[in-house]
Amino acid sequence: MVFSWCYRRLCRFFALREANRHHLMYYSAAIRTLLLRLGELLVSQGRLDQRDDIFFLSIDDRTDLLAGSTQDWKAIVQERRTERDRHAVVTVPDTIPDWNSINEQTLISTQSAKPGQLTGMPISAGSVIGPVRRIRSVMDWGHVRPGEILVVSVIDPGLAPLFGIAGGLIAEMGGTLSHGAIIAREYGLPTVANVEGAMAQLSDGLQVRLEAGSGTIVSSHPHTPRVARAI
Repeated sequence: MVFSWCYRRLCRFFALREANRHHLMYYSAAIRTLLLRLGELLVSQGRLDQRDDIFFLSIDDRTDLLAGSTQDWKAIVQERRTERDRHAVVTVPDTIPDWNSINEQTLISTQSAKPGQLTGMPISAGSVIGPVRRIRSVMDWGHVRPGEILVVSVIDPGLAPLFGIAGGLIAEMGGTLSHGAIIAREYGLPTVANVEGAMAQLSDGLQVRLEAGSGTIVSSHPHTPRVARAI
């Protein structure tokens, strides 16, 4: 009886933990919608150039702007956009000691050893040939078709509903013991992580051959999706 009571409490707490994240997503989406609407109003007033410029202003900045501050907000936004673009091309090292070497880089290259081939860390063995489907947000979920090879920035456990129909998974970042990697193995989904530049180099519909056991992705000629999952 004591065990049953503890078990029910534990299950309840797990549900509450996930519910918190679930409702936080709704809150974040609502706030984003409101901010975009504010951006549209400011664009119509000629105070911003684009509606998403609002995301380059802090809460204090927005307060000053709406209070009638005469600062050149367009110039401030452009300066921050330029700074963001400069940081976006920097490849963050996997470990802190590598930061010294990152400062010495003058040119960032995402090319693999062979033309048309990318390499990464094997996560879940298996091989598959099929078209690429990049997942940038939840909005892309509805476009996924059976047998497609998903390409993501990071292996998010929330993608689990797609693992049942996907032919394979390619991630720019992720480790063998991450939550998403463990779920991918449970599905027997051929998966490779730490594939640098995958989102940029692989386009939707591109036929590729994913050899998850060796951690390689090779561009392929059009071919009917074929899946060979590990058991």
